[in-house]
Amino acid sequence: MNFPPLKNVDFAPFLDAVNQVKGHLNRAIGNITDPEVREMFTGLLGEMKSKQANLEMEAPKWKASAEARYAGVIAKFEEATTKKEALLGQLKTLKDDIAVKLETAKAKAAEAAKKPKRVVPRPKVRQKGKSTPLELSPGDVLRNWLVPPAVNNQPATPHIHGNIWENWKAEPTPLPPLDNNNEEEEGE
Repeated sequence: MNFPPLKNVDFAPFLDAVNQVKGHLNRAIGNITDPEVREMFTGLLGEMKSKQANLEMEAPKWKASAEARYAGVIAKFEEATTKKEALLGQLKTLKDDIAVKLETAKAKAAEAAKKPKRVVPRPKVRQKGKSTPLELSPGDVLRNWLVPPAVNNQPATPHIHGNIWENWKAEPTPLPPLDNNNEEEEGE
């Protein structure tokens, strides 16, 4: 978007008009004989001079500030336009990617539709009439299957050598009894 150029604010015509009014007031003050009215117009002339001086100092600052704000707005708009264009480019890329992926998904779905459907097993309806009980194996078969006979043939004596965790329930070998008679003889 093309922004219009900032209009040049010229205070010269306004200041010329103020100077003309000040000249008329100077002439009028010279012709006024009443001291109160003369003092009133003199105060008005002094106020106009101070406001004119203030305007001449502040107007260029205000104009520069307005131009800087206007340039800032234009810069922000151009930055936003650049971001918008980048996002539109990303959106177009994403749209193209989605279209490709959609076609791929449709092709896979068509390929899957050509394959025979897997039959889901369903329970059969129970036939009317007397049901036959299941034939179960005797308990000895299950015990032999779970605990092979080789395990039953292991020795029942504890195994004393090896790692500590292999035989943690084993009883330690007893210590020989102390001979109390020898101690008494040594102590005497």
